[in-house]
Amino acid sequence: MSRLTESEISEIVADAWDDGTSFEDITFKWSLSEKDTKVLMKRSLKRGSYVVWRKRVNNRLSKHSLKSFNIVHHQ
Repeated sequence: MSRLTESEISEIVADAWDDGTSFEDITFKWSLSEKDTKVLMKRSLKRGSYVVWRKRVNNRLSKHSLKSFNIVHHQ
């Protein structure tokens, strides 16, 4: 992860919370992998907020646009 400003971190956190923004979108926009995004979220959020966020995104297809695309187009 490169040096990010507080403003950029705030924007990434907002993107990560947004159900319509996939990890792939975050990678494209911010050059952060899914793993890096999770690390940033863990560092930026209070523990309880991070746990709630992880439960929300765990196995959520909308956060994994490539997985969602494959399921929608191959059924």
